[in-house]
Amino acid sequence: GVLSMILGSIWYGPLFGNAWMKLAGIKKPEKITPEIKKMMIRSYGLMFLVSLIMAFVVSNELQFAGLAIENVGLIPVVIFACFQWLGFVVPSTIGSVLWEGRSWKLWFLNAGYTLVQLCLIAAVLSIWK
Repeated sequence: GVLSMILGSIWYGPLFGNAWMKLAGIKKPEKITPEIKKMMIRSYGLMFLVSLIMAFVVSNELQFAGLAIENVGLIPVVIFACFQWLGFVVPSTIGSVLWEGRSWKLWFLNAGYTLVQLCLIAAVLSIWK
């Protein structure tokens, strides 16, 4: 959960923050009001919770796939994470482009984050036994 939050703060901050805000049509507020702070705290808390859930699910998927054994190596678990992304994330999020009119660039930016997130979670879980 913590690593996902760190990754997100880097991905949607210095790496792609400005591009993401532009593509998503988000304007940076001139002033952080108490309402904005409250919304941010709630959003960060919820993102942390769903990141923990994602890590829990990936951990169980690795167990079921037989990849949570010692010395399996990073490559198989990262490939597994890529297939999870391809099989679940891509089909469930592509509708934002096809039906909601969102840009492909925004989709790739967001889906790319999830791909890196899944690979990071799987890699950490494969090392941390």
